Amino acid sequence: MTFTNFKSSEIHCKIVYVGPRGAGKTENFLSILKSLNKEHLVPIIPYQAHEQGKTHKPLLEHLPVELGEHLGYKVSANLYAFSPYLWSQEIVRDIALKGIDGFVFVADSDPSALVANIETLRDFRATLTHMGINSYEIPQVIQYNKRDLPVVSPLDLMRDVLGSASFPDQKATATQDTGTLETLRSVSTQIIDRLLATL
Repeated sequence: MTFTNFKSSEIHCKIVYVGPRGAGKTENFLSILKSLNKEHLVPIIPYQAHEQGKTHKPLLEHLPVELGEHLGYKVSANLYAFSPYLWSQEIVRDIALKGIDGFVFVADSDPSALVANIETLRDFRATLTHMGINSYEIPQVIQYNKRDLPVVSPLDLMRDVLGSASFPDQKATATQDTGTLETLRSVSTQIIDRLLATL
């Protein structure tokens, strides 16, 4: 949930990055780390699952960032990314989804991932609905990542099957630092403008 400190003119918000496994959520975070002023960043924080004798991938990743000023307010954001198969875990919902202000859906442009994109976005919207959140009304950006692949799904097709034509979107190649910062700025600007419109 967005927190505003009027005395210090600060806005703090929560943005969640979601997408099918391998779509490039971590690569987005790594690109953001390189693109923003490193004085305002800390390393990606993994929330690790622990089980004796076994090694697990992080439950989710957390990246706090400072985004500069917008309309006289200093803006910071807590970015979270996690895999769709973890949505059912209460700890992930509590940490990443509770109080969500906006989200970025990282779609994989590989044609073989088209069904996974559809199912992941559908399931994520259903999860938010179950939490009492209308996923169509909160700030969001649909990012079409991996546009550098030799063969990619056409943008018109991806917009059609994801139902994303009416939402802000962005082409990206996170591994080349293309489109990642633009994606973050787009969703954060939506959040701030929405907040200030209610004041």
